[in-house]
Amino acid sequence: MTIVFNKFIHIKEIYIMNKKIGFIGSGNMAKAMIGGIINSGLLKSNMITSSALTESTLKSIEKEFGIQAKSVI
Repeated sequence: MTIVFNKFIHIKEIYIMNKKIGFIGSGNMAKAMIGGIINSGLLKSNMITSSALTESTLKSIEKEFGIQAKSVI
């Protein structure tokens, strides 16, 4: 049973790794999720994008996580 579960997780991770993800907003919840996704190895930072209202938030999130951030204005 453990082997089957591990194979399922492996297949799921491969499936996720081929996807891109975007966040509307770059608040605390988005930052926590972005950090978790990158630290777990599910996605590389170049596969994640986020939006923000202010230039300072854009620069902050790009520097912290190495992701692409775009202004919504």
